[in-house]
Amino acid sequence: MNVSFNKGDLIRIVEGVHQDEIPNHRLGVVVGFSAHGDNEYYPDVYDILFLGNTQPMRFHEMYIEHVEKE
Repeated sequence: MNVSFNKGDLIRIVEGVHQDEIPNHRLGVVVGFSAHGDNEYYPDVYDILFLGNTQPMRFHEMYIEHVEKE
């Protein structure tokens, strides 16, 4: 997968992913990368802070999509 996200990107968690802490709007902001340094096992995991939540959650990039202006 050649998707990359940067800190500050507005994102949406794709449908089908469920965790109680995910708000219904599924919108969040990338606040960091979970893979620290040269972690070759999980290089595409991002810390996402959802709008309305106070603690970030971690997701692999396959569950994240950029929010584009329509």
